Amino acid sequence: MLKFIMGFICKIISRFGIIIYKTEWEELKNDIEREIYFSKSEVIPLALKISLVAGEDHRFFYHKGFDIISFFRAFIKTMFFRKIEGGSTIEQQLVRTITGDRRMSLKRKIKEIFLATMLERIINKREIIDIYLINAYFGWRMSGIHEASKKLNFKLKNLTLLQACLIIARLKYPESKYSSKEELKKINNRAVFIYEKLKKIQKGGSEFIMPFEVKKIEKDLKDQFLSATILKSALPKLDSSGRQAVARQWISEGIPYFCKDIPMIYERIREWLSLRLEIHPKKIVVLGSAKTGISFDTDHFGRTFESNNSDLDLAIVSEHFFKKYVEDFKSWKRNYKNCNIKPKNDFEKRMWDYNIEGIPKYQIPNGFIDSNKVPARDLYETAQTTLNILSELTIQVNETDGILNISKTTLRIYKNWRAFMAQRDRNLKEISEKIETDQINYYIASS
Repeated sequence: MLKFIMGFICKIISRFGIIIYKTEWEELKNDIEREIYFSKSEVIPLALKISLVAGEDHRFFYHKGFDIISFFRAFIKTMFFRKIEGGSTIEQQLVRTITGDRRMSLKRKIKEIFLATMLERIINKREIIDIYLINAYFGWRMSGIHEASKKLNFKLKNLTLLQACLIIARLKYPESKYSSKEELKKINNRAVFIYEKLKKIQKGGSEFIMPFEVKKIEKDLKDQFLSATILKSALPKLDSSGRQAVARQWISEGIPYFCKDIPMIYERIREWLSLRLEIHPKKIVVLGSAKTGISFDTDHFGRTFESNNSDLDLAIVSEHFFKKYVEDFKSWKRNYKNCNIKPKNDFEKRMWDYNIEGIPKYQIPNGFIDSNKVPARDLYETAQTTLNILSELTIQVNETDGILNISKTTLRIYKNWRAFMAQRDRNLKEISEKIETDQINYYIASS
């Protein structure tokens, strides 16, 4: 009911505003449209967004630019108690920031309210928050969250909730060039207030609701198996959170493409491997084109899964199994260096030299190791047993009716789910960058 009433009031104000402030609105609209263009590439931490709403405008998702409750509360306290209190919504603060008009006058305030109610004609709530945080004034040499986080020595990508509160606190108390102890105390007290408010929200005492965000491009990601065309359009526009969502929903979870006609085969495969490798079935997943229908290899992205010609790429997420494989690798490395084991031919020697050098540098530090990097010799029981089981699995899969055949089975062992998701994110980021590079090269060649 409250949302309806506040929305209705803002709608009436907006209709009059488009007539009264036509010129000012056109100028503001042009500035906002420019800001929208630049904000699209920005990745703003969720901690900052919820801290902003909690600290500055907890009814942000109830109104349409003007909060009548906050306005009259601020009006009464100013008129009767001589206590200045802000009653501005985030939309009003954005208008003030973009126009640069900060005069303390009733005329300016009325114009600001009218313009604020008109913002949602061109941008949504998420964009309002993003644009405001990118441009807001937090203090001396702190215009926007990038300058603020840099000056405060915070890493924006790894921002904690308390650090976000400390940044947002400076909206009410902008930090001066030579900040006094009293000024810093006010900032810290304000940050603690916002932080405690957010903790209360986490326990269910929320006064505002932060709706789930889905970007426009993300709405196209809805098919069970995404096409290369859709992904080429979406991936360059997704941030790390979006890429990880794709990795979870389409790359690591759900029914694999190679057995889409008989999904229970996937569970039978996991059960079979679980018994032989002593790994819980949930820790075994299918990756690559066998899972998605298209390859996610950087050089062959979009290549479709082909029966008999494509691999069945598996992953196991187990710290215990990872450690066993790493021990086999270290044992093999020592034996090879001490000439206790020798390759069968020149090709195998080149591969061994490459793996001895590359695995400690690129795989193990990132929390994974490929099963085929350690030779299947008697000395390395885990590696030998695993590779024999994978060969047996390939035969069994190809003997099974109703699913697509495979050329071979590969396995990558991950230390934990963090390492697994981090690798998925790196992979998708590399693909995104390659797509953008190819698009630029195509544009240059065409012009």
